[in-house]
Amino acid sequence: NIEQVMLERSQLEVTLAEQSHINGVTQDPRLPDTPPSSHTAQDQASPDDKSKFVGTDEWARSELEKRFAQAMYSNAELRETLDTLEHINLQLQ
Repeated sequence: NIEQVMLERSQLEVTLAEQSHINGVTQDPRLPDTPPSSHTAQDQASPDDKSKFVGTDEWARSELEKRFAQAMYSNAELRETLDTLEHINLQLQ
């Protein structure tokens, strides 16, 4: 699951880099070019505004951030489960 997320992230970064190159943007795609507050305004936009937002650099960055957060949360849950199972294993020995 984590490998899949990392693969998707890499693919999105490549796509984002290609789009940036096509648009003549030389900024690193991993660095936000707008303040974080603008992302929340875009998340609360009407459906028509959101359709214009899809496919942009900001959208790709937002999707990457969401997927990364989900992966980190999933990783934390798995780590907690592993710790619990290791503790139970030690008790059973």
